[in-house]
Amino acid sequence: QDFADNLSEYKNVIFLKNIMNKAEVKEKLEKYIKEKGKSKEVFSLLDKFLAFISDYENHDAIYSSHIASILYKGTELSPYEMWQIISKYLNLETIIFSPVKTWLRGDDNFDHNIPGAMANFDIEDIFAWIDEDVENRLKIIAYCSPKDLFKENGHIMRSLLIKYANNKNLYHYLHINFGNKGWVGKASTHTKAEIELVKQFQSKEKNKSVLNFVNEYLESLELELKRHIIEEERLDF
Repeated sequence: QDFADNLSEYKNVIFLKNIMNKAEVKEKLEKYIKEKGKSKEVFSLLDKFLAFISDYENHDAIYSSHIASILYKGTELSPYEMWQIISKYLNLETIIFSPVKTWLRGDDNFDHNIPGAMANFDIEDIFAWIDEDVENRLKIIAYCSPKDLFKENGHIMRSLLIKYANNKNLYHYLHINFGNKGWVGKASTHTKAEIELVKQFQSKEKNKSVLNFVNEYLESLELELKRHIIEEERLDF
């Protein structure tokens, strides 16, 4: 707890390289959380970690330390309590560049392998939070949702598309989320694989609102593929 109380006093580089990337520190924190359980001390600790990574200057903490895995422990301990804490750091003005967004959405771009923590929360708690200010909060959650729509265990995006089927802006928000991607190798190869995945999902989906988005997204991918092919042919790639 003393360690958490003094987070703000650590210089970022020292914090990342010499403290939170040490396995023994991670083990001690996990032991502390296990021993204290659903206590005020534990959620205070996790709140301080979230405050730390919510600062863009500390965005590397998601990739280069054990903070992400410690926060996952919190979502497993009590999804409801953690959602009450996390939602404090979801601000429309800063969410695009927020490391908290990366942690919630996950990052599988390039060689990253950070699972999205958003999937650990009860969708009804998320809906309740959105419904207090749909115009702004739906946008935030759409940006923070794991890109899991076409995966077997995906449910966040699909739930949003069904619950907020009449919201005209939701498709646009989700397109922005899907547009944030990276890969290794030829762009056309990556896009062809993505198109195949979307088509497989499309053939099984029955909900009209979900299908409308899928059809629109598939059209954008096919246009994207044509652009990639033209560019690769021009560069003789």
